[in-house]
Amino acid sequence: MDPMRILKVMPFFEPATQFGGVVSQAGLVCAELAARGHVVRVLTTDMGQEESLQRDRWIERDGYLVYYASTRPWNRVVPYWTPMLASPLRQTLPATQVLTLNVGLTLTNRLAARLAHRLGVPYVYNAEGALCPERLRLKRFGKSLFLRVVERPLLAGAAACQAVTDKEMDDLLGQGAPRERIHKIPNGIPALQTAGGAQFRQRHGIPAAVPMLLFLGRLHEIKGLDLLIEAFAGTRHHQAVLVLAGKDEDGSGRRALRMAQNLGVGDRVIPIGHVEAAEKLQALDAADLFALTSRSEGLPNAVLEALTAGLPCLLTEPCHVPEVAEAGAGRELPLSVDAIRLAMDEMLADSAGLALMGRAAKDLARQDFALEQVVGALEELYGSLCGLP
Repeated sequence: MDPMRILKVMPFFEPATQFGGVVSQAGLVCAELAARGHVVRVLTTDMGQEESLQRDRWIERDGYLVYYASTRPWNRVVPYWTPMLASPLRQTLPATQVLTLNVGLTLTNRLAARLAHRLGVPYVYNAEGALCPERLRLKRFGKSLFLRVVERPLLAGAAACQAVTDKEMDDLLGQGAPRERIHKIPNGIPALQTAGGAQFRQRHGIPAAVPMLLFLGRLHEIKGLDLLIEAFAGTRHHQAVLVLAGKDEDGSGRRALRMAQNLGVGDRVIPIGHVEAAEKLQALDAADLFALTSRSEGLPNAVLEALTAGLPCLLTEPCHVPEVAEAGAGRELPLSVDAIRLAMDEMLADSAGLALMGRAAKDLARQDFALEQVVGALEELYGSLCGLP
């Protein structure tokens, strides 16, 4: 395929992985597109970045260019009013063939879409799970107004919409996106080489023989930590530990720890905060079971990381990864403490079954979510918008 000039716009970007899997996924896709010879630029802000980061200029990262615009405190709150992106957008869009907008319900997207429309640059919209009805119920009045005034016009003007799951296709249709413009392309993950599990366990005082469950992601109300803690407190595996890896975003982490203390398992719930790449790989290597009991997801990057690491997965249905249960790589459960607890008991009691699930997890990651396969589908979509054969 001929090289394309691609511009990605989103309110935050690597290495600010504290904003969740959307950041890691965007970085993986950009690096792979650049490795295939495409000219990739990312226009973003300095939200979550270190003071030492170079701002307000194009800098190279993993074979592509990134512009981190300086923000003020009022620019860093939802829905991310970022007028400082207007100038670099005007400079960059005329030479752009395809614009991609990531993370729904942001004013950043409206700014970029309006300028792209004036210049005739097609854009691909990816809500990253933001249009899930469960999420829309949080701060419902403000989001209802935003949908009407900002988001639905964005959908109407998109040359294409990327849905990462069947559920997200339904969510896009529900907000008025034309069916013929919706393309199901999941998130992708490269093969991970996990190692250092023994060191991780030693560092956190977890004996080698003790079953370890791992939660990996933002500590937020939507993630269902209350369900996970209550189920864990009732499991018959009284030696098991639960590691919570992620940034406490809305106080849910603190509430989960208080809940664990009140239920008598505070000493077996281990919060380790946000983890960078090396410690994440160690945590995945150390764990026996990955657990995500979320109330709403797009396609969680943490699940893909667990799969490619060969971890059996205990998931709730709103994680929207039915492939896990279908492939025998784990369980998919309703939002029920009893169902989660029963599955936890059964899975941890069957070491041979866990091993089989782990092998199935690796196979599933390779067959359905390989990064090369996903980026190939994105290339095809972007190329069709550029008129490339």
